[in-house]
Amino acid sequence: MHYCEDSPASKTSYLVVINRNTVKQYYSHYREHILSCQYEEVMRFSGEIEVDESYFGVRRVRGKRGRGAAGKTPVFSLLKRGGEVCVTDVASV
Repeated sequence: MHYCEDSPASKTSYLVVINRNTVKQYYSHYREHILSCQYEEVMRFSGEIEVDESYFGVRRVRGKRGRGAAGKTPVFSLLKRGGEVCVTDVASV
């Protein structure tokens, strides 16, 4: 199946040689699945949440400290009270 954000059902039906209405049904099913996955992700971090940022990397060698220090990787984290932790490095966002 050719599911793409900007590909209309008529074009996809032409590419895969099936009825346009069938493609619309598949698209609807995919959108509902994507929505339910997003809802689960949002609900995972609902309630009381702590947010923090940290900097990890090489040890300080005379010079700048903290955020301006070269070679440090900024890390963003979310902590749900009594739950799980979500951590990502800011450079990858």
